[in-house]
Amino acid sequence: MKAINKDRTRRYATANELAADVERCQNGQPVEARLSPVAFVPGTSHLRTRRGPGDTMTEWDALTGRQVAEWPAQPARGPRLVSGLSADGGWLVTADDEGVSRWRRLATGEETSLDFALKDLQQLAISPHGRLLAAVSAAGAGGLWDTATRGKIADVHGFLQGMRSVAFSPDSCRRAIGSSGEEAIKIWAVASQRELLTLEGLGTNYLATAFSPDGNLLGSSNEQGLLSFWRAPAAASTEAAPAPAR
Repeated sequence: MKAINKDRTRRYATANELAADVERCQNGQPVEARLSPVAFVPGTSHLRTRRGPGDTMTEWDALTGRQVAEWPAQPARGPRLVSGLSADGGWLVTADDEGVSRWRRLATGEETSLDFALKDLQQLAISPHGRLLAAVSAAGAGGLWDTATRGKIADVHGFLQGMRSVAFSPDSCRRAIGSSGEEAIKIWAVASQRELLTLEGLGTNYLATAFSPDGNLLGSSNEQGLLSFWRAPAAASTEAAPAPAR
């Protein structure tokens, strides 16, 4: 806990800082002391985490419980700071509510910035092969970027309500985006950027979406706590199907 950490430098500097965190907790806002997991580094026991809504990024050895690295996090201009880690552990990307992102090459500490120009950003995802990044917003807009050049490949629209979550299939050939109700999930073919399939669900705001490791199942949970599963057609079969009516 931050208030009683053995390392004095990691404690609250003043009683006012502690009181402010208590008030944020009572108001349902993110607290500075919160430690949020980001992702495990592939092939290791190291877990990367974020402390507070915009304080520091840390890396821990999960087997020993020891912190092995720390660096300043991107300052958050709103209550949300989303993040994504490339499958090879090479890149960590964070972005705030206004769509401003910071890209950090973890081996060297090199950092670059990119404005996604997406208001009310909800989530981002890096493809398993590491060459693409997708981001979506509650305002109903999203996009796809080339991770090497940072250039935008495509805009994403076509939802009656906002987009809440995004995920790539394990083979990086499909992209699923979560929304609400009759448009709980939409699936796109990555290569052609064709909208392939719309999956209906119950409730609103599908906030977390993921493919199974074999890519055959797609799961998503909504804000009412309902977890839904669908069969996820292979990219080849969906590419052969006619485009859905609009």
